[in-house]
Amino acid sequence: LSKRSTASSASGASTAAVAGSNPKLARSRRRSSHLTNKEGTAAAAAARRRSSNASGGSGDGNGGHNPAAADAAITTPDVADKDVEAAAALFQMGQMEMTNGNFEAAARCLEQALIMNQTTLGMDHPIVGDVQHSLGLVQIEYGKYETACMTLWEAQRIRKLNTDLVGAADSLQEIGKVHRQGGRTELALDCYGECLRVRRAELGDDNLKVADAYCDLGHTE
Repeated sequence: LSKRSTASSASGASTAAVAGSNPKLARSRRRSSHLTNKEGTAAAAAARRRSSNASGGSGDGNGGHNPAAADAAITTPDVADKDVEAAAALFQMGQMEMTNGNFEAAARCLEQALIMNQTTLGMDHPIVGDVQHSLGLVQIEYGKYETACMTLWEAQRIRKLNTDLVGAADSLQEIGKVHRQGGRTELALDCYGECLRVRRAELGDDNLKVADAYCDLGHTE
């Protein structure tokens, strides 16, 4: 356990950056990337279409894209504020649908919230990381495990970038669960071990999240 828990927590913005500090987690991330199939691409395309429809789009009247209108929407403060509010409402709706067990509806709300937040706040904003994490949890619930793994890796990267180390560890724990469900025991143990290390460093040995990480390790070994 000690050996697995001493890996560095740095994830970086790319697999190469992760590999420089933690080869085991880099291997896990590369494996996740290789396992991703057309399902993830289709889901992302569908999310972009739904987000465009939900926000009214910025078309040219003939179904095309109007760059000038899109730029104006991003740079106008009032519009940006409304987009942030709309994205927050979609996020809350997604959380409610997830609580009620309506996972596909939750995913639709969270996908729209994600696109709107990325457009308005930027790709690496902390809120974007939180939405990515919730979306990954929903994707796990309705069986899109490999897509969920990639979504959670992105959440972990953004949270790490914004020094939310505990949040990054939470995402890493969920990635470990995906690996465990897929029978990739060693990759799961790598994720759980790093999650445990970060939680102990940030929260102390007596925190309940530390106990939770120990349980995951025990159930996997």
